[in-house]
Order: sequence, then C-alpha cells, then structure tokens
Amino acid sequence: MKKCIEWIRRSFLIVLPLFFILFFFGYFNPEYDIKLYIGNVVGDGEVRMNLSAPRAYDYYYDLYAPLNSKTETVIVDNVHYDVEAFAFIFSSVSEMDLLRYEVRWLGFLVAQIDFKNILPPGDYERVIFSPSGDGQGVHALIKNPESDFTLKVRINYVPLWMWAVYWISMIIVTILLSVGLGIVLDHVHVIYFPLASLSAITATILAGIFFCRSFADAEYISLLLNIFLLFGITVILWAISTPLIGTFIAMVGALLYYIANYFIILFRGRPVMPADFAAINTAKEVAGGYTLVPSWQMILGVVVCIIYLVWLIFINKTICRHDSKLSLKNNIIRRAIAFATGAAIVFICISNSFFAHINSSAWDNMALLNFHKNGMLLTFFKYAKYSNVDTPEGYNREIVNSYLDTYRNSPEENNEESGIQPTNIIMVMNEAFSDLRTSGMDDRIDVMPFIDSLQENTLEGKLYVSVIGGGTCNTEFEALTGNSLSFLGVGAYPYSQHVNNKLFSLASYFESIGYISNAFHANEAKNWNRDKVYPLLGFEKFYALDDYPETDEDDYLHGYLSDKTNYLFLEDIIEQNSGKERFSFNVTMQNHSGYDSWDNIDQDESVMDYGAELARDAQVYLSLIKASDDAVKQLVEKYKDSDEPTMIIFFGDHQPALSYDAGVEIYGDELTPISLQNTKFFIWTNYESDMEHGTSISANFLPLLVLERGNFTLPPYIKMLKDVHEKYPIITSAVIMDDEGNSYSNISEILDDPLIRMYQYVQYANLFDEIDPAWFEISQSN
Repeated sequence: MKKCIEWIRRSFLIVLPLFFILFFFGYFNPEYDIKLYIGNVVGDGEVRMNLSAPRAYDYYYDLYAPLNSKTETVIVDNVHYDVEAFAFIFSSVSEMDLLRYEVRWLGFLVAQIDFKNILPPGDYERVIFSPSGDGQGVHALIKNPESDFTLKVRINYVPLWMWAVYWISMIIVTILLSVGLGIVLDHVHVIYFPLASLSAITATILAGIFFCRSFADAEYISLLLNIFLLFGITVILWAISTPLIGTFIAMVGALLYYIANYFIILFRGRPVMPADFAAINTAKEVAGGYTLVPSWQMILGVVVCIIYLVWLIFINKTICRHDSKLSLKNNIIRRAIAFATGAAIVFICISNSFFAHINSSAWDNMALLNFHKNGMLLTFFKYAKYSNVDTPEGYNREIVNSYLDTYRNSPEENNEESGIQPTNIIMVMNEAFSDLRTSGMDDRIDVMPFIDSLQENTLEGKLYVSVIGGGTCNTEFEALTGNSLSFLGVGAYPYSQHVNNKLFSLASYFESIGYISNAFHANEAKNWNRDKVYPLLGFEKFYALDDYPETDEDDYLHGYLSDKTNYLFLEDIIEQNSGKERFSFNVTMQNHSGYDSWDNIDQDESVMDYGAELARDAQVYLSLIKASDDAVKQLVEKYKDSDEPTMIIFFGDHQPALSYDAGVEIYGDELTPISLQNTKFFIWTNYESDMEHGTSISANFLPLLVLERGNFTLPPYIKMLKDVHEKYPIITSAVIMDDEGNSYSNISEILDDPLIRMYQYVQYANLFDEIDPAWFEISQSN
C-alpha cells in the first residue's frame, strides 16, 4: 500500500494534464442541443441564430430555418458548453407564440425554461408581449414584420452535477493510470524528468487556454501540436542550458505570452501578432491607459504553473540521477542529440497538413478565432511565416516603369485652373472616433450633433480601415501615403517595420508645391516611431506633446490632452505661419482605449438616458465622442468666416476596443468586417464645394480624395490610385468591395485583376525596391 501511494505521489501530477487532454478535449468536450418550441406563426419567413461566448466574438451557427404556420420547433445542435447567451433572429413574421426552450446533453434533458417566466408582458420597442391564448408561453406581436425581431436570452445551463460527475470520473481514472505509470517509473528513471517536463509544459498550455477562455474552441489535434511544439522548444533549451532551466524558461515565457494575449484580446479584440514585437515600445507607452487587473482564472493558472515548477525542482533534486562526470565529448554529444530532437519535434509540428490549412486571414477577428481554435504557438508560427513581404509573383522594375509611362502621358484632369485650391489644409486623425450607429448601435444616442449638421460644402461618409481597437499608425500610414495594408504581412506595422527611406505622402506632395507641412501629436514623439518616420514622409516640423504649451488639469480628458486643447495649439501654429500655404496633420489622443472611468468627462445626456443596458465602457466612450464633436465645432467655426480658403479633413483611425457586454449591445448580430472596420470621415471647406453624403471609401484612397477635392494636379501615382478606386472603392486588409457591391475577404481573391496587380507592384517598388521619382512628381507641362 505504501509503495502504491508512492507511485501515485510520483506520477499523479504527470498523468493528470495528459489524461485531461485525452478525456476532455479528445473525447469529452461537452456540447449541447437547444430546442425552441413555438406555435401559431403568422407569415412566411425564417429564423437564424447566433450564440455569444466571452471570447470577444460571437459564434454564428449555420441555422436558417424556414418559419410558417406549420413550424413547431427549431433545433440547434452542438452548442459549446461556455455559451452565455443566445439570440434567435426572426424575419418576415408578424406574430407567434413563444412557448419554451429545452437544453439537452447526450439526449438527456438538463434544462427547460418557459418563456412566460422570462418575457414579462408589455409594449416594447419592436414587439408586444402578452399571455398566449392557451396559457402556455407568451404571444409575440411584431410591430414591423419587414424588419428583424431578435429574441435575446442570457443563460447558464451547465448543471453543477454534470461537472461533479466529470471531475470525479477523471480523478478516479487518473489515479488508476497513475498506479500503472508509477510501476514503470520505478524501474525506468531515465524517462522521469522528460515526462515530468512534458507534463509541466502541458499544464502551462492548459493554464493559458484556461484563463484566455479558449477551452470550448480548442481542437484536439491543435492542442497536441501546441504542447509538442512548446516541448520541442523546451528540448532545444535543454541543449543550451540544463533540462530544469530549459523547462523553466519555456514555461515562464509561454505563461507571460498567454498573459499578454489575455490583456491584448481584452482591450483590442485580437491576439499578439509577430509584428507587435516591433512596436513594443509604443505598447509600453500607451499601456498606462488601461487597467491591468488579472482575472481569478489567470491567478489560478499562474498558481498551477508555480506548483509545477516547485515540483520539477523537487524531482530534479530527489529522483532524477545526474551524471556530473560526463566527458566534454559526451556532454557535447548529449546536447547535440537534445538540440536535434527538439528541432525535429518543432519541424514536425509546423510541417504537416493541419498546420498548412490554418487560416491566416488578416481580419483581426479571424486571427482571434485562430488563437482560440488552433492555440497560441501554432497561430504565432503561422502568422510569423506570412508576416514578411515577399516579392510579388511576376514583379520586375520594367513593368513598374511601363505603368509610369502610361500615367505620365495621360491627360491631366485636375489643375490649378479648375477651381479653388485651399491654402490652409488641416487633416485630423481623431483617436478611436467612429459612428457606431452604422454598426448596429441604437440611433437614440446622439453624440455628434455638430458633425451631423455639416451639410453645405461637405463630403462625408464611412471610412474603411484595416485595424480594430488599436494600430493607429496603420490607418495613418494608409491615409497619408495611399499604400494599402492588404499587400503587407498579417499584423504588419509599416511605421515600425517598413518606412526606412523617404516615402511619398500628402506631406511630401504639399512640400513639393511650396506648402509648409507640419505634424502634431498630443503624445510622445517616439510613439510608433513618428519622430523618425515623419521626416521621411516630408513633414518639415513635428510638434509632439513636449512642444505643446504648459497645460493644467482642465486641459485633459480621460487622462489625455483634450481634443479642444489640441486644436487650440494647432490653430496657434497655423496663425504663426499666416500668409503661407500650410498643410497641418494632427493626431489626437483624447479617445484612446481604456474606458473604465469618468476621468474629467461630462456624461452625455443621450447616452445616460439610454439606460443601464449600455455597458459602462460604452457610456464613457460615447461621452468622449460628444466631447470630440464639441471640439470639432470649435475648430470648424474658427475658420468658417476666414477669408483664407480652408479645407478640414477629419477621420477616425479605428473603432474602439470595448468590452464583451458593450459589443453585444452595440453590434448585436452585425459582427462582421463591414460593421467593425469603418469609421466616420468628412471633408469640409469654408468656400463653395460640392455636397456629397453617404460616401464609402477606404483610408488608402484619402490622398486621392483630398487632392481631387482641393483641385490639385495629380501625379502619376495618384492617377493610378484613381483608376483602382473607380473599380474598388474599398480596399482594406479585412474587406474589399468593388463598384458592383461584391465583397472579398482577402486581396488574394482579386490579384488576377491587372489593376490590383499593378497597385501591388507599384507599392512594392515604393516600399522595398527602387522606384522612379517621376511617379510622384507633377508634370512640368501642366
């Protein structure tokens, strides 16, 4: 008996996580079926469904069931165990009875909810609920059958008894397996530490996916590949250190990376990408805007890993035998074998059909889905493989020069004689500014009344961008240069990776025609390498936060310099250069992510009247947008009556990174790149110009729009952008749309179009090869 207990003591912590994988992920990942009972349907329509889980995105099940008078049940199979809410979206029906829904596991009924207990009678915005005629459930009268009616229900239907049965069964089987393994280990000491190390690595992976909430998504094969991939790295570390130190480094490194992913996903809705390491300094600068509070799951995961580390130290000292008398030759051989073994394991893990078929889409939510389904390491390696920009197929300089000849010899459509040219151009990229009404938010919230009031001499609409919740510099890069993130690696940051030489931008264009080009940013100059990048883009002067005049507490909102204070300094510098032609580019900070406190922020009335259903971070964010709208009003009115022709270009860089609850309220069932990756923009002039509303354009075409609306002569590069824009008005790394309304999720889908291929070649030559300066010069004949 004593020996049996010793076997269990030695092997229990080894077997537990290994068995956990086989039992839980491989063969016992709890899934449920939901059965909705309805009746007396009036109308012929359909029902679809989405399920929400706490992982910064929703599950969308392929449920498109017809609805008619004969419909009695709607069934959804294989629902993940951690779903917290579900929503049925009914279309083209005017009324129905909602009776009850059932939840079943392995055919057994585990929950049954009567709708009359959760849907109180009353007249609501889109539906009237009343008791059904037979007393069962409720009757729903949809006010407008032509619009969708969404029934949202929050639920926690995993019974405690099921978890008790699961854990008790697992522990019993684990103990039985531990006895058998203990017998083996008692006679074969040489495999004890490798098995213990593998166990510790497994525990680390499990701890990470536990507090990053990936359990329900994780696939069996991907989990095993992640474990062995990290173990292969661990064995390589053995070769250059010791088994204990190598395991320690691998565990701590993986754990820290999981912790970083937890917070990055929480605040930005995407995992850490390989390119993020190039922007680590900027990340540290802006991290102060967030509250980094570990969850209880994270604390538990860290504690488990610490226990394993202590256990490994104990095993290393008391059980494993170390031969300290190895000769130098034998020691080198042993380390070489370890290195080769580890390298072989890594190679096998990333050189198989499963790894090859992992989706490496650039859409942030797809990257997040990959992180949850395929694991941290596989996702990182996959995106690292595609993060470099390879020479495009068929590319050569001669082709690029032939394109130049075409545009250099094309007739000029815009020049200084065709209309008024503004001599005071102000371009504002407003941090996290977006109009969430276009993404599903209720239009009762009115936080941009002034911008909405701009009509005359205004072009406005949606600006589609390549980032969500962060990556400000990427929208800035596209909006200034006309380049597109769609041709760069997934998760790329051009300011940190690719802008190393002089590059065409609106700043260099205006500098070439005699304008003063100044940049403003209400934060540190080194953020996103702006202190190095701006001179390469053609800015003559860069005013960072240290260059702003002395401020006091009232000049700050949300912990950052307010938009109003920012614009006042901008106006002062413009005034100092009065009489000169000026291009001023301003990047704000007021609305930066981290919306957990009302730091000097006035609560907007329309936001607070909306009710408690709106999450607090959404309330803070929308109130900040109202403050931005007030600041824009002050800026526009400053130049409204000016005698100097003035153009103001205003746009948001990305949508905010909000909490899960806020996302459910705002986006509902509209969680797609089309709704997530657009912001607000307008171009206003204080002189007569065409009025256009509802324009949709991507950030990379802003240089074209600015120069055309300002009646400036277009260089060949902008003429090329014009041709591309006419056929593809929206090109981002997440969504592409052509002039016929067709959408594409990746640039690779349209690379066979000669226009897109030309755009790719010219951008590659511009960023990574030699390009003829004539691409960016104005023809002397004009």
